[in-house]
Amino acid sequence: MWWNKIKMKSRLSFVRDRIVETYFWINGTSYNLEYSYSRIIATKVTAFMTIIDDIFDTYSSTEDSMQLAEAINRWDEDAVNVLPEYMKDIYLYLLETFHSFEDHLGPENSYRVVYLKEAFKKLVQAYSDELKWRDENYVPKTLNEHLQVSSVSIGTSVVACAIFVGMDDTTVETLNWVSSDQKLLKSFAIYTRFTNDMASAKREQAGGQCASTIQSYMKEHGMTNDDACEKIKELIENSWKDMLHHYLTLTDQPMVVPQMILNLSRTVDNMYKHTDAYTNSDILKDTIRMLFAEPM
Repeated sequence: MWWNKIKMKSRLSFVRDRIVETYFWINGTSYNLEYSYSRIIATKVTAFMTIIDDIFDTYSSTEDSMQLAEAINRWDEDAVNVLPEYMKDIYLYLLETFHSFEDHLGPENSYRVVYLKEAFKKLVQAYSDELKWRDENYVPKTLNEHLQVSSVSIGTSVVACAIFVGMDDTTVETLNWVSSDQKLLKSFAIYTRFTNDMASAKREQAGGQCASTIQSYMKEHGMTNDDACEKIKELIENSWKDMLHHYLTLTDQPMVVPQMILNLSRTVDNMYKHTDAYTNSDILKDTIRMLFAEPM
C-alpha cells in the first residue's frame, strides 16, 4: 500500500519498480521476527534511494537534480518551492515517510531518525558529485579519489543506519558508530562498490553514466579494461577479508551490530554475484516465489 501510494504520488514511470525485490534483499539481512520494523524502515529507505538514484541517473536534467539535492539538504516542507512540479509530491512524501518513522518510534526514540536524515543527505550529496563527474566526462585519477565519493554513493551507510534505527535495543553509541567512518563499515562500503561496479559497469557505461572504479583503476595504472577488472576482483576478495577481520575484532559494540553488517555483505554477494540482479530482477523471481509464496 505504501509503495502504491508513492507510485501514484510520484507519477515517475521510469523508476524501477522493485519493492518486492527490496524487501527480499532486506529480509536477508534481518529476518528475525523482532526486527520487523527494522525491515520496514530499511525497505522504505532503500526504495527512496532507488527513486532518487533513477532521477539523477536516467531522467532529470542536471539542474532539476541539483534542485532536488538542495531541497533534501534543507529537509523542510518550504523547500518544495525550489523544485520542478514533477518532483514536489515525491519530495513531500519523503518527508512524510521519515516523519512516520518518528511517530512510530515515539518520543523516546524518535531522535534516531536524525541520524538517518543526515546519512540520507550525505548520500544525495555523493549523487550530486557523481553527476558533476558525468557532465564533465571526468574520470577520477586514482581509485582512492573515486572511493571518496563512490563508497558513499553506494548507499551502504544509509541502509545500515536504517536497520539500526528500527531495532528496539539500538543505543546512541551504536548510532554514533554507524554514522562514523569505522573500519568495518568502510570495508563493507568498498566491497559493495567494487561488487556493484563489476556487475553493472557495462550497462552503466553504455548508458552514459559516470566512470566506475574500473575506469579509475585503468587510468591510475595504465591498464586495459580486462586487466583492471581482474585487479578489481582481487580487491573484492581483499575487502571481504578486511570485513571478516574487522567483524571478528570489533569489541566495543553488541554482537548484533557487526553481525548485521556481515549479513548485509552476504546479501550484496547474492544480488551482484553474477549480474546486477536488482536491476535485472527477473533473475530473482524463482527465489522470491520459493521464499515467500510457496508453502514449506
